Amino acid sequence: MNSGIIFDLDDTLCDTRGQLVMVAHREASEAMRKAGLHFSVDEILDKRLFHWKENPRGDIDLLTSESLGGGRGEAEAGRKAYLERPVGALDPLPGAIPLLHALSSWKRALVTRGSPITQGEKIKLLGFGSFFDSIHIVPSHLSKKGTYQEVVEEWGLPLSRVVVVGDRPDKDIEPARRLGLRTIRFLNGEFREVAPSRKSERADAEVERLEEILPLLKEWLLTD
Repeated sequence: MNSGIIFDLDDTLCDTRGQLVMVAHREASEAMRKAGLHFSVDEILDKRLFHWKENPRGDIDLLTSESLGGGRGEAEAGRKAYLERPVGALDPLPGAIPLLHALSSWKRALVTRGSPITQGEKIKLLGFGSFFDSIHIVPSHLSKKGTYQEVVEEWGLPLSRVVVVGDRPDKDIEPARRLGLRTIRFLNGEFREVAPSRKSERADAEVERLEEILPLLKEWLLTD
């Protein structure tokens, strides 16, 4: 019987944190200053990083703006700069390309959240297009759950034969768990230390290296 796998992109298949995140935070801080925050870029950046560390699930732009005497206008300027910046350079994470090659007999989908322009640029730079049967970019304000469901229905596979791989317990794992899909959390990137806040955010398995995924999938198939 065929099997399917759905991958997240950022910090799952590519090094978003290492290559893009800090630069994006600085550019967001610059945008917030231009929008009206009366603090230096470094001061705004320090506040962003503080809120990012203390409340990684929160609205970092709004928290930063309000804590510095601003409002939604400055927050939206920061959010737009953070999400819609040019990508520049971006590399696949170690093990990503071999894993995708090894899964060539599987149905494969990429489901990522964010700006269509930015996420599309990332996918193009990474050369991932040929590895997936379908690629889906979900707007940042929406859940991946509906897209997961569309992919599974298109494949026509039993839920037990579809696996979702991602790094975020809230945005990647929980929507899949609520649909009854198997899940693997990759402990990597800016959300590596974020613990599940409820049972539905706990993945069926956790890995620290992409190379661990293929043996795990083979084990699951043998026990079905």
